[in-house]
Amino acid sequence: MRKPNWLFVGFLLLFMVSCQQTEVFTPTPFQPTPKDLSIAARGSSITPVPAFLTDVMANPEFYEDAHLLVTGQYYRRPVQVCGVDAHPSPAGWDLIAGDVSVAAGGFDAQLRQFMPDGITMTVLGRFSHWEGPVGCGKQAVPTEMWYLDVIKIIDPAQLVQVTLTPGSAAEDSSADGNSPGPLVTPVVTPITPTANANLDAPTSPPVAPPTNTAQPTLAAPIETLGANFTPVSPDDANVETPTATSIPAEKETAVPPAVATSTDVPPPGASSTPVTVPTSDVSVVRKGRGFEGKDFEVQDLTYAETHEWLVEVKEGDEWVFAVIGEATMDMSLMIFDHELAALGGSDENGVGEAESVTYEFLDQGTYRIHVSSLNGQSGSYILLKGYVDYLPIAQGLLPLGEDVTQTLNTDELHYWYFEGMQNDTIDLSLRCVPSSNLGMILYDADGLDIDELYSGDGLTDVLLEHAGFYVLEIENWNLSCSYTLNVTK
Repeated sequence: MRKPNWLFVGFLLLFMVSCQQTEVFTPTPFQPTPKDLSIAARGSSITPVPAFLTDVMANPEFYEDAHLLVTGQYYRRPVQVCGVDAHPSPAGWDLIAGDVSVAAGGFDAQLRQFMPDGITMTVLGRFSHWEGPVGCGKQAVPTEMWYLDVIKIIDPAQLVQVTLTPGSAAEDSSADGNSPGPLVTPVVTPITPTANANLDAPTSPPVAPPTNTAQPTLAAPIETLGANFTPVSPDDANVETPTATSIPAEKETAVPPAVATSTDVPPPGASSTPVTVPTSDVSVVRKGRGFEGKDFEVQDLTYAETHEWLVEVKEGDEWVFAVIGEATMDMSLMIFDHELAALGGSDENGVGEAESVTYEFLDQGTYRIHVSSLNGQSGSYILLKGYVDYLPIAQGLLPLGEDVTQTLNTDELHYWYFEGMQNDTIDLSLRCVPSSNLGMILYDADGLDIDELYSGDGLTDVLLEHAGFYVLEIENWNLSCSYTLNVTK
């Protein structure tokens, strides 16, 4: 009898054991990208206290240091630009419900860029008391405020997902990609919350308040909350759940917040003059690309508008922008980059006076020029663009039939404007003392050269073919002089 092959038997047993104990390995997934403290991530582990803004501001001490979930309408606060020694406010915007406003801070850059004033928001933030100086240098003012330090934006969900209403970008395209995008309004789809509150474990966004509070319906649930709840009032913890009411976006009425300021330090090349940006109670109206084939823009402006002009510049360009409105208007002129960061501006000269900004652009691209009326007066204005060594001076609206007198230096261009009717004929006289080589060009609002004067004392029987604004440019190639100008129909 043949002896067993023990070596073969050993290998066979080893093979059988290994087959029975074989593990099925699951591939290790890719390490997920860690979430930063973004809009979607911050505050995800905090249990919020739902509240109405009216209750919060009626008894702020009761809510101090609580993490509140509140709803209101968003409004930007004015931006104050300081050259040096800035003392910023912690609040960059306001949340408003009815006639109640609470200062808020957090996500200022994203909100200012993507959110229009008046949009309804639901936010989570820590409510606290703050004291400190606000302003520029020695002009900073001691300030005390209750404010909401926002750590998460619940709704609009589009801000969390960076999903905006499609718009045409053709108008703002540029080779370097630094063009501002079209003004867009996020689409908000309200979700009506469910009743049956559970005050012991508040885990869902609050339902909308009663219709007489003028607060809109909440939307977009927060992921970390479960059961539904009702906002807590310090006077009555057992608040009856009100009926949710959806308010269409097109019928919402915005209540402007009180005037306040925050501070930022501008980048190199910006003006060091403190400037207040009037954005909290006006809507931005894009007028298109400015100064195409001309050095001026003339427009009518209402008290509820800020006009935005887009300008293309090259790296190293240094431009002077100037604006003047009608005699009752207190104008503001601001320069923003494509990310809506304030670069410089002027608004300190008062009613009836011109504002002027000189700025050297460090990067090529498309920039925004904002024009507004600080004192709420409507009217027309002229906006100029020119060179530092041939300074554009905005003289304003020309009173027809009256003599106006100004001093013109050799390194200046003076601009006047007036309104004419179709088929009007006008006479223009221009006299200078001492005698000097003055020149005068009459343009229509589109920059078309209507008539010119380079010798003599005036022009007669000039036909205005269109109704609208007309612009006079006066220049000098000799000595400075005092001139008298008169335009008569």
